[in-house]
Amino acid sequence: MQTIKTAIQKCLEATLDRDISDITDADSLIEAGMDSISFIRFIVALEEELDFAVRDSDLLMENFLSIDKTVEKLLTYNIPGIVSVPSENKLPMVKCIVLDCDNILWGGIAADEEIEIGRTEVGTAYQDFQRELIDINESGVLLALCSKNDERTVHEIFANHPEMLLKLENITSHRINWQSKHENLISIANELNLGLDSFLFVDDSDYEIDLMRKALPAVQTLKLNPERVYEYVGLLLSRVGDMSYTLTGRVAMYSEQKERELLKSGFVDMDAYHRSLNPAVTIERAKPTHIARISEISMRTNQFNLTGRRYTEDEISSLLNSPAHDVFILHAKDCFGDLGHVCAAMVYYDNLSAHVEAFYLSCRVFGRSLEQVMLAYIMCSARKCNCTKVIGHYLPTEKNQRFADFWTLAGFKGNCGIFEAPADMVIDLPDIFEKVEMK
Repeated sequence: MQTIKTAIQKCLEATLDRDISDITDADSLIEAGMDSISFIRFIVALEEELDFAVRDSDLLMENFLSIDKTVEKLLTYNIPGIVSVPSENKLPMVKCIVLDCDNILWGGIAADEEIEIGRTEVGTAYQDFQRELIDINESGVLLALCSKNDERTVHEIFANHPEMLLKLENITSHRINWQSKHENLISIANELNLGLDSFLFVDDSDYEIDLMRKALPAVQTLKLNPERVYEYVGLLLSRVGDMSYTLTGRVAMYSEQKERELLKSGFVDMDAYHRSLNPAVTIERAKPTHIARISEISMRTNQFNLTGRRYTEDEISSLLNSPAHDVFILHAKDCFGDLGHVCAAMVYYDNLSAHVEAFYLSCRVFGRSLEQVMLAYIMCSARKCNCTKVIGHYLPTEKNQRFADFWTLAGFKGNCGIFEAPADMVIDLPDIFEKVEMK
């Protein structure tokens, strides 16, 4: 843990290649030797040291002419892990922490795998985080959940998991659904009658954190890394601030005027946001090198698994060698990095019909229209195989009911798990993708 000032001094010394103990907080950094080139190096060093990005509009040397000015500018960002902010520059008091569930309160994806809490070293770290949340809650900070998940699954974990320390009675409000998280947070703010700057949003997804920052800039954010669960407690405490107030008078404390105009401004054009991520997609017929990953997708995907089928590597290998089958796989990436192979489908050709026997989409890319791209590719491949119709299959399972209407929404007709569309039906590709490569 470090202060902003400590980080600035460290980056200055590295950039200027000199001891800066003779520089006061108000001294001009230009007089200390900074020029236009070293200024850019200083900014890059700060971004790497503090794990954030300086806004293009802030890239003016006048904003960083001294240590004091640099501190002032950096305090306008939500930078994880920063403590000892000068009292006059403190971020607004956190009155409600809004938490994701998967890989935040426990390890793993609740709907797709056995979660990890307690028993192991990593599981114990999640319990430590839960204990800290309970302490924070008892000091007067509200806790809320905002999770793209199956509500029944999450409630079951809170109620019955033997290693779960945090309970639903600790949670003041929750939105466990498939809506955008910034819309859910607006709903929570309205319910609790709190201003947006009273909230700290905690998630492990770059995508969700970035979207929250752009949609609701007044909301404070904290991104946690599931590979470093042991840091969760320290990082959270650095952002909560003064917890000296207690539960006494909680009702009066949260009777503030609603910030209606700020809430209205929170809505964003989701397509515009997704375009800003510069997503790129590649779809192709699977190769032997894809077998292990496709098997893994089929085994681990529960929610967008339209037929509930699982395939071993040997079974997928057989499909690749079958003239009556196609196996497709989709790879995606965006400005945050490589998302990997996140979508797969198995198609069986029977005379003039193409049957989609299995269709999978990883939960980490829900809401990004990748399933539409895959479906468009399936339709195109069916036409190339001279099929006149495409038949989509849906078999209900305990966890895939959210997508029971997928085929109907796509324009297919049918019921009882069999849906049909002419192969020449056009599936419009969303215009959010920078590049779609169909091999």
